[in-house]
Amino acid sequence: MPEAIKKLHWTQLYRVTEIKGLAFATTAELTPLSGLQEQPRAREAVTFGAGMSRSGFNIFAIGPAGLRIQQSIKNMAAEVVRSHKPPCDWVYVNNFRTPHKPLAIALPGRRAPMFHKAVHNLIEDLRVTLPALFESEDYQKRRTAIEQTIQGKTERAFSA
Repeated sequence: MPEAIKKLHWTQLYRVTEIKGLAFATTAELTPLSGLQEQPRAREAVTFGAGMSRSGFNIFAIGPAGLRIQQSIKNMAAEVVRSHKPPCDWVYVNNFRTPHKPLAIALPGRRAPMFHKAVHNLIEDLRVTLPALFESEDYQKRRTAIEQTIQGKTERAFSA
């Protein structure tokens, strides 16, 4: 048989705390605890859910107001995401052989913006460089030589 339940005296429900002994002035100075500190099963469930590599999975958590559950779960999910390798970035480029079927290229995670910037810079450089090449003296000499060769072959073909 269980022990009899004893009533508590009101003095047993109150504990005096010496505020002078605390190392902070307000709780705003304290660093927040990482989520769900004292709930290992909840931490394990969130870690498992955040680590799912397929889409369509959700994490649902409820609890009393004031526990900052949403923020705790966001922090834990961010920890899990940081510990995983980022997924590939996929970019599509023109397929010159079959233009209606662009080529898909998988790049290491977070590289697509750098690739985009590099291609943009290359195009800008080519806009300046190509016209200058076609106006250069060397190009003009080679073009004239090719035109004279073609013209000579054409004249010989007509005279034959």
